[in-house]
Amino acid sequence: MALNFPNPPLTVGQTYSGYVWDGEKWMATVSSGSGSGAHTISSTPPASPAVGDLWTDSDTLVTYMWYNDGSSSQWVSVGSSGGGDFIQAGAGAVTRTMQNKVREHVSVKDFGAVGNGLVDDAWAIRAAMSAVNAAGGGSVYIPAGTYLLATFDPTNALRFINPYSNITLYGDGDSSLLKVAGGNNPVPGQTWGFFIMLRSAPDRIVNFQLRNFACDMNGASNQSTGPRGYENSLLELIVCDNIVVENCCVKNSGGSQPIVLAGGSGYVVRNNRFVNVGKNVDPMCVDH
Repeated sequence: MALNFPNPPLTVGQTYSGYVWDGEKWMATVSSGSGSGAHTISSTPPASPAVGDLWTDSDTLVTYMWYNDGSSSQWVSVGSSGGGDFIQAGAGAVTRTMQNKVREHVSVKDFGAVGNGLVDDAWAIRAAMSAVNAAGGGSVYIPAGTYLLATFDPTNALRFINPYSNITLYGDGDSSLLKVAGGNNPVPGQTWGFFIMLRSAPDRIVNFQLRNFACDMNGASNQSTGPRGYENSLLELIVCDNIVVENCCVKNSGGSQPIVLAGGSGYVVRNNRFVNVGKNVDPMCVDH
C-alpha cells in the first residue's frame, strides 16, 4: 500500500506511519536487533542493545551509539550524521571526536567478522589483530557471538590467528566463542596438531593478553592422533615474555594441554576453565 506522506511545512520529529521527519527527509523507524548494527528511531532508547547499535532520539534527532569501552557499555552521542564529539563524564574531561574515541578499542566486527557460527571469521580476526599491531598495539574486542575459524593463517599453516606483542584480545565471557571448524585433523604420527594462536623463538612476542572469551576446539570433528598428546591448543608461546591468560574457557579439545607456555617469563594464567580436554594429561603446560 502506498504511503501518502504529509507535505511540508513539517515539524522536526513529526511522525507518520513508522517514519519520522528529520528536517530534510522522512526516516524509517526500525527495531533494534541483536548484533545486527540496527538503527532505532524513537523517543526512548531501545531495550537490550548490542554493541554498535544506533539510536536516534526522535525528540531531539541526536544519534547515539551503544559503545563498550572495555569495562562498561553506554550510549554515546555520534551527532546527527555519524560524527560528533565525545566528552567523558567527570571533572577535567576534554572533548574528543567520536571517531578518535571508538578507535581506542577495535572490534573484530570492524573488519567484517559476523559471529553467526556459519561464516569463516578467521580472516577478519587476523585483519583486526594485524591492524592493531600496525598501530603499535592496543585492544581487540570479540563481541558476543560464535566466530568460526575455518582457514589457517597464510603465514603459518599450524595456526588460525597470529598473536602480536602489546595486544589484548578480550570478549564478553563464554558468550564470545571462537569455534574451530571440523576436518582440521593433524597428520597421523606427527607430534602436534593445530593451534588457534602460535609463536615461538626467534619469532617471539611480549606483553600479550587473552581475557574473557571461550574456545571450542571441536574435538569430535578434529581428532588428535599425534603421540605427544598436546595437539589442538588454544595457545602455544615459546620463549615469549609477559603473557596473561585470564578468565578464558577451552573446551572439547581432541588433545591435552590447550595452553602451552615455555621458556619465557612473566606468565599469569588464572581463573581459566578446561572442559572435556582429552588424553588425561594436565590441561596446561607452563615452564619458565
